[in-house]
Amino acid sequence: MRKSTSTRSRLARAGIATGVIAAAVLATGAPAYAADTAVVLSPTTGPTGGGNTVTFTGTGVFTGSTVYSGRLIPGAGTCAVAPGTANTTTNVTVAVTKVDNDNGSFVVPNLAVGSWRLCLFNVATTSTTGTLIGHSSNTYTVSLASPTLNPSAGPGGTATSITATGSPTGNTFIGSASTVGAVFSLTSCPTTYTATGNVVATATKTSTSVATISAPATLVAPNTYNVCLYNGTAATSALIGTSTYSALPTVTLSPAVGPDAGGNTITVSSTTAFLAGVASPTAVFSRDNCTPYYPQTGSPIASTTVNRITDNKVAILVPVGVALNVGETTAPYNTCIYTGTTASDALVAVPSTYTIAPALTVTSVSPAQGPAQGGSLVTITGAGFPTAADAVVSAAVGGSPLTRVKVLNGTTLTGYTTAHAPGSANVSVTTAAGTKTASGTPYTYTYGITVSPNTAPAGTTPYVDILGAGFSSLTFGTTPQDADTHVFLVDDRYDPAGGSGTWTNPPVTECTGVIVISDTEIICQLDLANTLTAAGGSSTSDPAEGTYTLELVTDATPGATLAATATSIISSGSTFTVAPY
Repeated sequence: MRKSTSTRSRLARAGIATGVIAAAVLATGAPAYAADTAVVLSPTTGPTGGGNTVTFTGTGVFTGSTVYSGRLIPGAGTCAVAPGTANTTTNVTVAVTKVDNDNGSFVVPNLAVGSWRLCLFNVATTSTTGTLIGHSSNTYTVSLASPTLNPSAGPGGTATSITATGSPTGNTFIGSASTVGAVFSLTSCPTTYTATGNVVATATKTSTSVATISAPATLVAPNTYNVCLYNGTAATSALIGTSTYSALPTVTLSPAVGPDAGGNTITVSSTTAFLAGVASPTAVFSRDNCTPYYPQTGSPIASTTVNRITDNKVAILVPVGVALNVGETTAPYNTCIYTGTTASDALVAVPSTYTIAPALTVTSVSPAQGPAQGGSLVTITGAGFPTAADAVVSAAVGGSPLTRVKVLNGTTLTGYTTAHAPGSANVSVTTAAGTKTASGTPYTYTYGITVSPNTAPAGTTPYVDILGAGFSSLTFGTTPQDADTHVFLVDDRYDPAGGSGTWTNPPVTECTGVIVISDTEIICQLDLANTLTAAGGSSTSDPAEGTYTLELVTDATPGATLAATATSIISSGSTFTVAPY
């Protein structure tokens, strides 16, 4: 006898479908959203303040209805079966945009810090009825932003404009906030905006991810401040981002320019004791902004030799890594000085710019002499001369600048001398790499002069205007054979030979009553009615007609050696003609 009948058969005869049983089991043994569609959120993190867009993706999440809404609940919570039946105090409604049956998006509102889960319903946000159609399998986390400040350090006591940018770039930490509040605090940032105990700053929203902060002059150096940003300036405005800003003493670099690939030493000094209490300062050169604390990541170009001189001054060896990239003619580096090398060692001074350029050398100048009043074309040779049209380059001889400087190539430049006192002088060239001076004294300024007028009849006493250089340092004598400076009319050139108070070949005559107009001009009266004798006296005979030369002599003692007597160079500009008219 067959005593058993299959359960399926008995249920079938009773008119009960097996699929109903299965559905009932699923309905009672799973969370409330088990029957809806799971979606994935992207991105999964964002700033306070909201305003950014989050997309979600699922399979067939949008079907049947034409109206949809969403609610954000704390990440540990569970979506309600209907929008108004649970989580009514903690959920935040959002407007949902349908892209297609599988994709949608929503704009993040101003959420509290923490993780949030999305619940999707087939009704409008204002409805308390409807059905759960989807939930996010992952969460969206809201955290305080840490915007990047540029600059991140500046001088205390000076108003400074700072740009705060969401990090990474594009992070919309300001979001939908219409205004931004900012304070600088020496303690932790309050969770809501407060001016009490803080330094209030003006902040301007530029975009959802950028704000401009006006750091006030009341920031005191040296101090590291927490920069606290809020979604408004009301007492209830929430904290949306924090960063740090260092108010620091200003410093001066010497020199502030140098050669490619380092190897030279610079000093950093300040009127403020920025190194007080810092036993072993460290230094880093960076093309980026100096970080508030010694960088622990990246590749900082650290100096291996940093010598603390006083509380106000340090000497730093520029490392070889401070170098130009391919194609660069100059490059700026920030000089960053810290209290040490750990992550807690702070920046101690406002970063200063150190500019490098190709290493510079100066080897020679040609010709090696020229008149003191300048105007001579000289050629300087060396290396590292920049050829770019906008390059920084100048040259000087003995500190007197050359004019019309022209760089012919990387090793040669030309220019015209300007007025300089007679004597030996060094040649120097200045580029963005600094100033380099040739060793020795390769150039000599001679007593070159020009005279006007340059002709007069015999028997007259015309005034003569003489142009040159270095006149203000000379003492003009009144006795023809003393050790002071005189202006003589000579035949060919002055001959100091002689002794015991007589010249072997005396000058023709003298230009007396010298008046120094400036360092480059004198006036004197040329005596063409008398001539000088070997003993320095005066004869009443007129100089013979002909062409002579006016010459400055710095020591008119008969027998003085040429080493002791500096005479002006003879040139066409110094000739003077005694003529019958």
